[in-house]
Amino acid sequence: LPRLRGVVVESCCGACSMQQRKGLHWMKIALFAVACYAVSWSLPVGGPAKDPAPTFGVSVNIVNLLWQYINTSTGGRPAAVKAMEDAYEQGFTFYRFAASAFWPDELQLWFNTTTRKHYWESFDLLVEDTKRVGARLVPSIAWNHFAFCDICNEPLKEYFNETSCTQQSVKQFTEEIVSRYVNSSVILFWELGNELNLLADLNMEHQHTAIAPSKGTPKMRTKADNFSTDQMIDLCYKWTAWIRAIDPHQLISSGHSTPRASAEHLRHSYYKPVRDWMNDTLAEFEKNLMDVNKPFDIISVHLYAVSGGNLRFNISTDPHSADLLRIIKRAANRAGKILYLGEYGDPLPGERLYTRNALQAIVEAQIQISTLWVWEFYQTSATVLANFSLIPGRDDQIIKCMQSANMNIKNGSVHWSCTGDFWNL
Repeated sequence: LPRLRGVVVESCCGACSMQQRKGLHWMKIALFAVACYAVSWSLPVGGPAKDPAPTFGVSVNIVNLLWQYINTSTGGRPAAVKAMEDAYEQGFTFYRFAASAFWPDELQLWFNTTTRKHYWESFDLLVEDTKRVGARLVPSIAWNHFAFCDICNEPLKEYFNETSCTQQSVKQFTEEIVSRYVNSSVILFWELGNELNLLADLNMEHQHTAIAPSKGTPKMRTKADNFSTDQMIDLCYKWTAWIRAIDPHQLISSGHSTPRASAEHLRHSYYKPVRDWMNDTLAEFEKNLMDVNKPFDIISVHLYAVSGGNLRFNISTDPHSADLLRIIKRAANRAGKILYLGEYGDPLPGERLYTRNALQAIVEAQIQISTLWVWEFYQTSATVLANFSLIPGRDDQIIKCMQSANMNIKNGSVHWSCTGDFWNL
């Protein structure tokens, strides 16, 4: 039985019937239906005795949780535990985080077999502390895809070569983390990594994506870092198979972002001398969204109000609109899949107009899982918050909106907005 609980029953039943029409084996349908029926809003499975808390709903990214345990991010273990406790007290009970170190020199802690034991012992402490808090985790397995290539001194294209050091390292890391926590109630679901689809079909020559030579990267990217969407999809089928060979009943998300505005045009011009950056039609957008998420149980998107990426297809003239989420949710419903809004948010504190609109879309469109970017993220300093960060005290209005959204999701309400009294506190 999938350990993922708390999906709104109506959405699950619709998903089952869609999967049945697609010819999915009847037993998998039955198991999925039982999981959906069990409870639409449940306690974490096997967790410590705590007050009832939703498994699904609105929660947060705490991206640097592991990094604090392995001492590559400020604050250490005490700051990580504080962030989880603060979030849990506000009713945010599951946390997406980077399950691998960001830079290649930091990933050496795992890559080097003499220090690997310390890497997993640090991870064990994170899992134990999360269970003690009463929360659950969404580990994003390969957060910085370049790190696994750079540590092998290979370009990104080797990600897709099964004999390469890069792919063998990713496979081994994946098998180790899944094997270690396959029976842990703390794992809500697995995520492959962060936004691999945004690197597909580009010309990486002379680019400086994830570059820091002092941290073990090359000086720049080259054409050898190019890969296609179709190569990525093939890899994702293999990657999910590695996980399912160990943990056959857990659900898996891609970690992908919302497709680029030109994703399908770039895909079809990958082998041409010049990439085609023409904007996709709605049909092309939905095709790309479905194709890149086909190997997965959960459709993942990240959406911000940046550079008009939220204003496609003439759906709105409001720069803070989140109406694209409603389009994406309808597409997910047609595919019979859960939608996970893995990232959204506003860069600065204040009115947070986009976040408020996104929360309204989450409630009205019944988006089952969402994690706001980002909770208590002190990226480079123990005293200076990174952009997009949320903290209690400073950001109580939007936190109360998130709490209210969770309550409305729990109650099945589809008429709600983050206005009025929330902003008059």
